[in-house]
Amino acid sequence: VIMFSNLFNPNAAKEKEAAAAQMRIDCDRVKEIVRTIMVKATSVEQMEGCLINVREVLCGDPTCAPVDTFIMMSWESGETRHFQMPKPVDEVFEDDVEAALIEEERTLRFKVGDRVECRVGNDPITGWAAGKVTMLWYREETWPPQTVVPYQIQLDAPMSQVGRDEGAKA
Repeated sequence: VIMFSNLFNPNAAKEKEAAAAQMRIDCDRVKEIVRTIMVKATSVEQMEGCLINVREVLCGDPTCAPVDTFIMMSWESGETRHFQMPKPVDEVFEDDVEAALIEEERTLRFKVGDRVECRVGNDPITGWAAGKVTMLWYREETWPPQTVVPYQIQLDAPMSQVGRDEGAKA
C-alpha cells in the first residue's frame, strides 16, 4: 500500500479559517495605525466618517513585490487617498505607514495639460515620445484592484500610462 500523506489534509479548512482570522486581525491593526497617524496629522474631526480599507494585493509582475499591502481611505465627501507598501500586512508597522504616507503626499511634478516626454523604448536617445498629461492617478478597470499609475499620457502618437515618476522630488 502506497501512502499519499499530502493528498488530503483533514486540517486544511481549519488552517484556512485560522489564516483568514489572522489576516483580519493584521488588517485591523494596520487600520488603527493609519487612523492614529492621520488623527495626529489632521484632527479627530477630519477623520470622522473616514473608511479605511486594508488589503493584501498579489502582483504577478516580476518587477514588483509578490505581495503588497494596499491602504485606501475614503470620506463621505468622496475624497480618497491610497498608498501601498511592498510587503505583506503582517509585516507592516507604524514606521512603514508613516513612510508610505510621506511618499503618498509627495507632489507630482506634472499636472493635467502639461506637455511631457515619456520613455517608450529602450534606446536612451530615440526611446522618447512627446505627449500631454490627461489624468493624474490613472487606473484601468482590468488592472488588479487598487492599482494606479501617477499619469495617463496622450502621446502625440497612441495613448499610454506612466508607471512611475522617477524624477519627482519628495
